[in-house]
Amino acid sequence: MADLKIKQENCVGAKSNLATFTNGGRIAKTNEKGEKYYLGDADISQGKAEAQKDVEKYCE
Repeated sequence: MADLKIKQENCVGAKSNLATFTNGGRIAKTNEKGEKYYLGDADISQGKAEAQKDVEKYCE
């Protein structure tokens, strides 16, 4: 039962991540020094692919 709840939470997070990468626009992150930087096209494509894999893994 707890595993199902965790899987559902992971599914929601994965869908949110996928939406972020799919909607386009500039995506900002913070590095270990606390500095803001923007992802390039390659990083966005990679993030979108990883988010899609997570959706397939956690959302049935």
